[in-house]
Amino acid sequence: WGAIADKDHLIVSFFTLSVAATIEILSQGKGTQALVNIVTRRAKSFRSGQLATWGAGMVVFFDDYANCLIVGGSMKAVTDRLRISREKLAYLVDSTAAPMATLALVSTWIGFEVGLIGDALAKEGVQTNAYSFFLEGLAYRFYPILALVFAFCIAAMGRDFGPMYKAEQAARLRPHSEQEETDSLPSSRVWLGAIPIAALVLVTGASLWTQGAASAQDGDKLFEIIGNADGYQAMVHGAVSALSLASILSIATGALSF
Repeated sequence: WGAIADKDHLIVSFFTLSVAATIEILSQGKGTQALVNIVTRRAKSFRSGQLATWGAGMVVFFDDYANCLIVGGSMKAVTDRLRISREKLAYLVDSTAAPMATLALVSTWIGFEVGLIGDALAKEGVQTNAYSFFLEGLAYRFYPILALVFAFCIAAMGRDFGPMYKAEQAARLRPHSEQEETDSLPSSRVWLGAIPIAALVLVTGASLWTQGAASAQDGDKLFEIIGNADGYQAMVHGAVSALSLASILSIATGALSF
């Protein structure tokens, strides 16, 4: 009960639920699908198909499960057409979904992570802003950074090893198909996908800067300015802005009914 009633925990829960609701609106309104379709249009060859899958995984950064569902489902027809194995598709999706969710400045993962960091800092008696602490640690997240780099290198170089090599060789022997199942979506759906996500990141960043700058000293560095801000409050500002814009745009564009 104490954990549930904790103010910071309630804010993190509200943030995560708000972002999840935003993701669901964009998913049901085909906003994220429209963004992924922009990337898939460039998939014309074996190599570009893999790079497009990697790029689509970078676009859907705000939730790892949404990434797997949207990118995996969207790229399946493309990779099948280009005779790229399902094993390679699964590898590229998995190597971008979680790594991007944990490196993004704002995502459903980040809300939970910042909550854990805040608890650990409080337990150790460290008076440091949890969100700025998270930002300073991004450079040391070697697994997600290297996972993204390795996935890009494998896609760009076309080199495979072991069981993946066998899977790719088997995929090359499949009958070639020119059919590609893609949704034809109006251009307004691209804005539905892009604007709320941009607001989520930009409003959070602007809130951090505005709050921190109000109490900053001359000569303070970026992380020192952010450290003066209330990271939890900034996350809520971004989440509410994103959810509000997603709701308004989904109705305004005719993507969803009220």
